[in-house]
Amino acid sequence: MIVLTFILSGCAREKQFEKPEYFGEYESETVYQKVLNIENCVNPEELVTMLEDIYGEKIISLSLEYDAESKKFKSPYEEFEFNVFSLYSQKKNKGTVTSDAFAFFMEYHESPVFIMDSEGSYLVNNYEVITTGENEYLHRVDAWSISDLYLCLHEYADCDGDKIRRRAYSNAVKSMAYYINFETRITNDSDNVNTFAETVITEKTDTSNDSAPEYNEEYVETYYISALEGAVITWQDNSTGEYEFVSKCPDCGRTVSSTTRGTLKSGSTNYGFSCTNSKCPLWGKSQQIKIGVDVKGDWVKVYR
Repeated sequence: MIVLTFILSGCAREKQFEKPEYFGEYESETVYQKVLNIENCVNPEELVTMLEDIYGEKIISLSLEYDAESKKFKSPYEEFEFNVFSLYSQKKNKGTVTSDAFAFFMEYHESPVFIMDSEGSYLVNNYEVITTGENEYLHRVDAWSISDLYLCLHEYADCDGDKIRRRAYSNAVKSMAYYINFETRITNDSDNVNTFAETVITEKTDTSNDSAPEYNEEYVETYYISALEGAVITWQDNSTGEYEFVSKCPDCGRTVSSTTRGTLKSGSTNYGFSCTNSKCPLWGKSQQIKIGVDVKGDWVKVYR
């Protein structure tokens, strides 16, 4: 994450150094063409079909209409914010999405896997609910231009002949397990990503003084926390199963400002609360909160 932060901050300061350019015959690569086909898709029905084929699960699309006057999505999604990031591409939209958009979810998951705007589709790497005030929340969704990630991972980037910076970009992408998982699903070959990357490194850089990339294969579980009853999830860490929530009355919808933290890696867990709204029929009565977790596991390469 520190390396990635350095890269992003460096990309923003164009006056300090020029952005790198793509090089090589990457356009002839089959995987790149698949990535580009997904990224250039602006038809939600077509993307649903492609994602269902990739993830092997039912994909649900959610349409969000943008209001240019208020600079927000229209109700009931005015609390959502979509952000698209790119390492250095000049061709893709970057920053906050300001057009009608779509979010794509695997069925029964609260976090989207892709978003789409008027210019293309992007792989989601982060979804969080931020408390901005009493009973006020910002649903922030961050996503990446996947062609950028592909070209970075396979080192099709000419950083003014700077091999160290080129490696810094590709190493940052190698640490992004969500993207490695996505590309592995596209190729249907768990060894493809590393083999392809090593081939590119050998052919396009002088590696006489470098050792081959070292990694361990690890089975990584991802935890998707959801509020099954009486609560709203305000934050979660999908890698650890940690989460925070606020209680929500099932009758009047009142939520509290204070959050409760927990960790869940299997099954479900219960909490209790009482509604604090004196005008609510359930005021002072004991209510139940139920939190559940959906666990997904994949083999990923963890680079040292």
